[in-house]
Amino acid sequence: MENWLGAGPSASGTLICDKTGTGTRVTYHADVEGYIRFYETTGGGEAPCIREELDRRTLIKEHLLMGFRYIEGPDEKLFKKRFGYGIDGFIPQTLGKWRSKGLLENKKTALNREGRMLLNSFLVDCFRELEESREGLALYSLT
Repeated sequence: MENWLGAGPSASGTLICDKTGTGTRVTYHADVEGYIRFYETTGGGEAPCIREELDRRTLIKEHLLMGFRYIEGPDEKLFKKRFGYGIDGFIPQTLGKWRSKGLLENKKTALNREGRMLLNSFLVDCFRELEESREGLALYSLT
């Protein structure tokens, strides 16, 4: 999951600090008329938006949530750079369970076609393991 910025009403963006594994999400209001009015009256600048600070725990979950939607799976090098450990360090039991069911790609941390059809169930397992395992909780708090 890389940084991105959106522009316009309802757009969002996320800026991530790789050193801390935290980020900031910016979401612009959905009011199209208000958005236009802002630029007509101010001539520029940053439109009114909501800023949300993303802690390490939230960003790890979002990285998994977004990454496993891709055929190639999450970017494992970026994940390790950002969070200090590989994906298998955070969710080893989930990966083992789904691999044993034949729902992960061979030699990759990515769901196969059948696994992607069950993405929501996979993510529930991931998040449950992150919240319930002592190892996952310890890795969450690393800085």
